[in-house]
Amino acid sequence: MASVEALMALPSEEIIPNIRPLLEWLRDINWPVAGPVAKLLSRHGNELIEPIREVLNSDDAIWKNWVLSELLCHTASSVRLALSEEIERIIEQPTDAEKDEEVVESARDIRFLITHNDRN
Repeated sequence: MASVEALMALPSEEIIPNIRPLLEWLRDINWPVAGPVAKLLSRHGNELIEPIREVLNSDDAIWKNWVLSELLCHTASSVRLALSEEIERIIEQPTDAEKDEEVVESARDIRFLITHNDRN
């Protein structure tokens, strides 16, 4: 996948303005580019917060699950901490789709990281 290799070689200054479109690739983790894109995005910090917040507040439960399980679990602790409110909302007041797509379980995994790793 030459396109993924080229993307990985780009400097942060070129990646950051494209975080939102890159997150689109995480709508389906089965797409060949999804894993490498998640890895690339996980290297970034606070610039991920608002785009991830938008995903977590969207109606796309499958996308939420992939962002939580494939991206957010590998980001800096500051990113997870900044999204604590959204994580708690998913756990405490999940939609039916979030329950059906196992988003709640992924959110619990992130909460575990926050409470056991990120606050120490």
